Amino acid sequence: MSWTPPLLPPVNCPRCVYLAGRENDAIARGDTEAARKFDGIASIHRAETGCPERAA
Repeated sequence: MSWTPPLLPPVNCPRCVYLAGRENDAIARGDTEAARKFDGIASIHRAETGCPERAA
């Protein structure tokens, strides 16, 4: 049985891109509470999946 390196998550994970877009929309509207909510959801997603720090 040979060792294989773990697969890295995609650089532009669709979930990360979606959450970043929603966060940017909230910032554009001036809704800081919603922006913080989407940033928090994205942080949890990145912690659970190992996605890169921010969506590109």
